[in-house]
Amino acid sequence: MSEDTTPSISGSKSSCELTPTVEYLNQLELEIEAYKVAASVDNLTGILRSISALTLDCLETYRNCICKTCDTIDSDIKLMYQ
Repeated sequence: MSEDTTPSISGSKSSCELTPTVEYLNQLELEIEAYKVAASVDNLTGILRSISALTLDCLETYRNCICKTCDTIDSDIKLMYQ
């Protein structure tokens, strides 16, 4: 009676156990997409930091240029009236 101890593969229960469910596959796909989004956000954060640093450098250069121009004009006016 207990000579055949190997499980049968022909039943519907065994085929369900061997194939992943749709929910599981959807969850895996969702996790993969979430990792892609996270990587994209990290990349975007780096780009935005670079752009912010470049903008700051440009504003500082502009400010320095305006200050030097004002100082030059001020000294030229003072020289005119000496």
